[in-house]
Amino acid sequence: MLKDDPAMVVKVILKSWTHPLDAEAGPGLIELQLATTEYNTDLYVEITPGQARAVAAALLELAATAERADGRPG
Repeated sequence: MLKDDPAMVVKVILKSWTHPLDAEAGPGLIELQLATTEYNTDLYVEITPGQARAVAAALLELAATAERADGRPG
C-alpha cells in the first residue's frame, strides 16, 4: 500500500513518558512512523537517541551510494 503512494511520509516524533503524570520525565525516545499524508499507520518503531544516530549514519551512507554517477552500490 505505502510503496506506490506518492504522498508517503516519514514522521519523526520526540517522545518522553511520565507515570504518574507528576513524575520526572523518562528517557527520551524517537518514534519513526511510515504513513501517508492522509492516514496514520501502525508502522512505527520507538528508538533510543543512540539507535537514531545509527539509523541516521546508515541513511547518510546509503544516500552517498545512491548519489554516485551510476546510482549502483560499489
